Amino acid sequence: MRILDILQARDWPEPSQSVGMSEGTFGVQDGGDALLRKQLIPNWVVSMRTHMIVAAGLAHPMHTGHWGAHSDSRYSRRMEAELNAAVRHTTSMDPVQYAADLQFRVATINEISILLLPDSRKIREEVSPMHIRCTPFDHAHVALFAAGVEALGLPDVHVKHRLALGSPVAGDLAPTHSWEESKEPSRPMGLDFDDLPHEQWNAFLHEDIARRAQRSAESRETAAAVWERTIEELDKGLCDGPWSLEDMNAMYGKGQWRALRRFGVIQKESLRACDDAAENCVNDASISRDKMRCEKADFPARQADRFARYMGRGSRGWSLVHGTEDLESAYRRVTTMAPGYTVVGAWDPERKETRYFTLTGFNFGSIAAVTYFNAIPSVSASMARRLLGLVCSNFYDDFNVVSLESAGLAPQDALGSLHRMLGFPFSPKKRVPAAHVNTFCGVVTDFSRLATEGVVEVYVSDARKEALDLAIVAALDLGLTPGSAASLGGKLGFTLTWTFGRFGKAALQPILVRSQAKDHSLRHITPGLERAMRFLRAAVAVLPRREISVDRAPRPPVLVWSDAMYERTAAVPARGGFLIVVPAEGDVPERVYMSQHDTPREVLRKFVPGKKQYIGQLELLYAVAPYTSCPDLFRGRQVIHFIDNTSACAALVKGYSRAIDSGLIVNAFHAYNLGLRADVFFEYVRSAANPADMPSRDAMGELWDLLGSVGLAQHAREVRTFLPSFDTWDAPADQLLEKAMGFSGNRSRSKKRKR
Repeated sequence: MRILDILQARDWPEPSQSVGMSEGTFGVQDGGDALLRKQLIPNWVVSMRTHMIVAAGLAHPMHTGHWGAHSDSRYSRRMEAELNAAVRHTTSMDPVQYAADLQFRVATINEISILLLPDSRKIREEVSPMHIRCTPFDHAHVALFAAGVEALGLPDVHVKHRLALGSPVAGDLAPTHSWEESKEPSRPMGLDFDDLPHEQWNAFLHEDIARRAQRSAESRETAAAVWERTIEELDKGLCDGPWSLEDMNAMYGKGQWRALRRFGVIQKESLRACDDAAENCVNDASISRDKMRCEKADFPARQADRFARYMGRGSRGWSLVHGTEDLESAYRRVTTMAPGYTVVGAWDPERKETRYFTLTGFNFGSIAAVTYFNAIPSVSASMARRLLGLVCSNFYDDFNVVSLESAGLAPQDALGSLHRMLGFPFSPKKRVPAAHVNTFCGVVTDFSRLATEGVVEVYVSDARKEALDLAIVAALDLGLTPGSAASLGGKLGFTLTWTFGRFGKAALQPILVRSQAKDHSLRHITPGLERAMRFLRAAVAVLPRREISVDRAPRPPVLVWSDAMYERTAAVPARGGFLIVVPAEGDVPERVYMSQHDTPREVLRKFVPGKKQYIGQLELLYAVAPYTSCPDLFRGRQVIHFIDNTSACAALVKGYSRAIDSGLIVNAFHAYNLGLRADVFFEYVRSAANPADMPSRDAMGELWDLLGSVGLAQHAREVRTFLPSFDTWDAPADQLLEKAMGFSGNRSRSKKRKR
């Protein structure tokens, strides 16, 4: 295996400080404290003139080449190195050589697998507990996993122990070392699993399942469907039962087992059986030290950029395809060491009583399941990248494989062969063969224009839009429980990530608040929830496509500085302004636009009353003003926008604010940006270094002098400020979206000033 390993020292990315783009994500800005830790211009620059000179030489972070590799993340650097190695290896051969090489590698690993099979059988017979030995599905090839980890030096050295003995299900969960570790892990409720009263809980759950299943016709129908799904798992050998309460006490002893409630969740028009590990406190009484990293939906697009790096920027004639695979019965195949704590209770519609099923594998819904399941594909994906040279990654049990078009389906077939050898096969029914256009995690990546234009398109699929629309309509009709709110909010948040900016995230807040409610039976739709869901329903319908060029020949970014001031006792209590610098391109010289604006009283009255200070809202308002005043300057451009207020900067990056008036302004910005489609990177600047501080202080003469000192005065002009109109702050969704998508023409009217 060490001979097959393609990873070389030159594949490791150089340690570099992140420049503010989210790790492993195409064009999403870091938030939180990263706004101050990962700045393009350091805080010690306190001169306006110096700040403008340094800013003029900046490239937009999307084109710095540093996203995806953080110096403080071992996991990220290893992932980058493995993917670099796989792409380098793939592009170094012609199609015939590549096909032969891949065939040789699969055959070699298969020979190793066959040689190690007796070792895995011996481990299972002599070491594994009875419940693992008796599993009817394919057993994990423990020896092959161990050989792969040892040969490649992977960090999860205990995966072989967990596969042989079973993984922990609760309590203090040992780290896998597949990812970074949390510095201060804690139990949410301060509970210890060993102190939980298992017997009392089981008695309550036994009666409560019966009570809930019989309270209405709808409840009886749902309970029957959950029972049917569970019997299907039983037929596949993924669980055992059904057992009575007396059977369970006889098998494990009173107080020596703990059941979970099984319930149904509608996914893709069918019911999926899930287990409530939150209600029975298994999750609250567990500690997980792993900071698990999930792959992003833009994985195929990022790999197109990586292929372009090795094939040559601007080269044409090559293209990519990508396909997906799904692990069969993923969580259920990862065996546990204590099956008495993965028991599920469900209502038997024929016997009219609560019955129990024992699982050898994990419940879908526990913290331990997420950690220890994901450690398996973490190892298998590394083996695929380094031993087979496959450009692949996974989001939980979903794998994506990107390859040159000339390779056809061979890379996908090779990944399937590796997983069959490891004992974790893919589902044949869920396979999506490699093609130019495919969906990964609900987001479509289209390589159709790659060969001729060097362009990749990323957009949300119509099927996902329709599914979200149906989910929102169902919630409006039937109500929204905390569990359903968590599911809906997660899907909407994930989908909105792939628009320009963070449009619609402010509207997610009522849904996320409902998801945290303690009353699991709560369904009532409040006016705030109804407004948010109707807004999001309209928003999802118009999400735009995103075009990504892999040629890396970007236009220089537009630079923006904005500022506001508020003094309640002043004659003009509120004022704001902005400065825009559009860099020179070819024969077109630099252009500079600036504006000063006294805030009308009616605007101040739009803010939530009773506050002594409105500076945060005003900073947001005048941060949006450049885009509503001079929209054509930003259409389709990359922008670096400097603001001297950290809360305003953070709100624009996150896409929402807890304050209602601030949230409405932020939403208005991202709505406008749906029409403009600008890639805006927001950065904090100290007030002393912010040239927009001058127009906000009614010091336009000083700003002209500053522009003269940096050679920009001859290209400058003053323009009128157009604030977002009031109706866009809190307009119905259809009106707001119509304004956003229908933006055309430059509304700014020049007020050219002669000195």
